[in-house]
Amino acid sequence: MANLRRDADEVLEVGQAMRVWLAESGLDSRKPVELFSTLLEETSQYLRSGVDIEEAQFTVAEINARMKGIAETDDSQEVARRYVADNLKKYQELLAEHGGSLREYLRKQGRREQLVIASTESKGRNKKYYYLGLESVDDEGEEQVATSVDPRLVEYRVRKLPAFVPWAKPFAELTLEGWRRNVFVFGVVFLACLPLVVGSIALINGQLVVWQLGLISLSVLLLWMFYPLFSLVDRGIVKAPDWMLRLSDIDVQLELLEVGEAENGRPIRQIRLVKYEASCPVCGGHLAVVQGRREFRGRLIGRCSRSRSEHLYSFDHITKRGVPLRSNAYYGARPHEKGAAKKH
Repeated sequence: MANLRRDADEVLEVGQAMRVWLAESGLDSRKPVELFSTLLEETSQYLRSGVDIEEAQFTVAEINARMKGIAETDDSQEVARRYVADNLKKYQELLAEHGGSLREYLRKQGRREQLVIASTESKGRNKKYYYLGLESVDDEGEEQVATSVDPRLVEYRVRKLPAFVPWAKPFAELTLEGWRRNVFVFGVVFLACLPLVVGSIALINGQLVVWQLGLISLSVLLLWMFYPLFSLVDRGIVKAPDWMLRLSDIDVQLELLEVGEAENGRPIRQIRLVKYEASCPVCGGHLAVVQGRREFRGRLIGRCSRSRSEHLYSFDHITKRGVPLRSNAYYGARPHEKGAAKKH
């Protein structure tokens, strides 16, 4: 359980899939399952409020209180510990009995991992925390341990879903469906055309009055502020503008996510803030997703905090993977270079 993966997106999506499976299997009414449901609900609330996935962990007192609907101080620490431990044991026995059905269901849903309940080690006076982690659904998943890291491939994860600042709330998980989609499209077209219309009127009249100059300046300012939203429609993911973020949030992206399908078959999309990151496969440093510069201008890339010029990777928010953008020796030959070598 020490190597469980934690990705905010995957935890929420796999958790929802497991919740559906539990309901369809008639297991959702079992008391031990309430432990999983409680952890999933608390984790979801943490993530949706912008908390880091690594901080989504809970003490036995917190879990005991949520499951019983009481205050954390109503039960002693020992009572809470026994209650959580007993339910965890029964939940694990339940999954052991129905695990094959769960894994088959998740595979059919295109999932490669399942959620498991894990805990941190309790040392001395340090409290023990429980959390949800991702584990492979392969039959031999627990035995599959990576022996080395391939520097030619990086895997990104969603560490947190940052919260919008109050004035950006209208864009918080904005679902582009029905009238909201029409308003969004109209707003984009209106802001793009306003400076042209006002400028044309000024040319026709032969002079630029103060109100026209002010309107053009305002529209240009709004265009600059909302340009990331224009780009978002075309690219699917862009660097989030600073005016949408809290001061503590850096290297955050604005993503257009497909969340469903309308009756006419058109995909339903939702705007959200998200923070992708990874560990550098070369040196283990922090790999942040940033706006590319110079030869990588116009795209988001993964940049290592330890070697900002050399340890650079591409970024694909669909597959959550990236490949080296440099051809240094420790990467090995890149795909197109291998093809060129074969020709010679």
